[in-house]
Amino acid sequence: KLETGLAQVATLTDKNTAQLAGTGREIMRIAGQTGESVQQLTKGLYDIQGAGTKGTENMAASLELLDQAAKLAKAGLTETSVATDVLTSVLNSYGMEAKDAGKVSDMLFQAVKDGKTSFEQLAQSLGMVTPLAAQAGLGLDEVLGAVATLTAQGIKPSSAIEYLRSALTNIIKPSEQAASTADDLGLKFNAQALAAKGLIPFLQDVMAKTGGNSEQISRLIGDVGGLTAVLGLAKGDFQRLTESIENQNKSLGVTDEAYKKVTNTIEEKSKRVGQLWDNLWKGVGAVFAPIKSEILDGLESILTKANEALSKFLELRGLNKAGSDVAQLERDRQSAVDFVTGTKAQLNDPKTRASLSAGQIKQMQEGITK
Repeated sequence: KLETGLAQVATLTDKNTAQLAGTGREIMRIAGQTGESVQQLTKGLYDIQGAGTKGTENMAASLELLDQAAKLAKAGLTETSVATDVLTSVLNSYGMEAKDAGKVSDMLFQAVKDGKTSFEQLAQSLGMVTPLAAQAGLGLDEVLGAVATLTAQGIKPSSAIEYLRSALTNIIKPSEQAASTADDLGLKFNAQALAAKGLIPFLQDVMAKTGGNSEQISRLIGDVGGLTAVLGLAKGDFQRLTESIENQNKSLGVTDEAYKKVTNTIEEKSKRVGQLWDNLWKGVGAVFAPIKSEILDGLESILTKANEALSKFLELRGLNKAGSDVAQLERDRQSAVDFVTGTKAQLNDPKTRASLSAGQIKQMQEGITK
């Protein structure tokens, strides 16, 4: 299974499976350390290579990202593939490099701590907003702080992210009504203002100029989802949002802290021991792999020749049967010829013809015709 996984990874690189032997050993080390299966890890590495995140052209950097994803998955009670997907998506959205995976991991987990969401719920929907937020000049700390703030108020993670995306869309591309309302209020309401001021100052300006009037704010935002996000973030004079963003910037090490707590259980220790045992046998198997390969090559050759011989046998058998059928046809033809010749001779003999009745002669003539 390790070899199969590495073969898949190799298709995305300029190396073959044999040249990824060191990568295989590193995957086994991560598996033994985290208890994650080799299959999960090789799939994660395949996804990392496919995502094209900056720095992952270096296999060592890809493996470090994989290691971080495996730890984040354990801390977040999910699978490595989920953690790998959200990490690479966020890194790509913000133009960050593989080496930044640890920082992003901590920020993601901090959002889980501050909000009302599981890591998997956050990971599944976050990609809906990060590309747009990055384009609008919004920092990752602001995005995650906003999601944590909204979910803490009981809004489902997927809805919170959708509402935040809606609000940003209306700011980046304001409607004619929004632009007119902003002009009347003396409010700079566009992506440039958001990027220059930052999320909280920008929204504080909106609340100040509108006096917190939801009707005027709705003229700016334009839909219920976006309005829900803005009002939710502004709640309590932005106190919760301010705290969540501050926590984002103090999140260093939270993934490792959670990882140690989760993995310090009998169940997780058993998984690691089991994985180390599997690693041992994989190592033993690797020693005998060349011999096994030679045996399999030999068996393949023998079976190929056997199948070729069987095919020829069946082909000859078919020809023999066909020859037998032709011989039988020839015998039947000769019998028919003999019958016709003999019958004509009888009819041509005056004595024989004289002894036959008209009906018998007619039957013999019909037999000749058939």
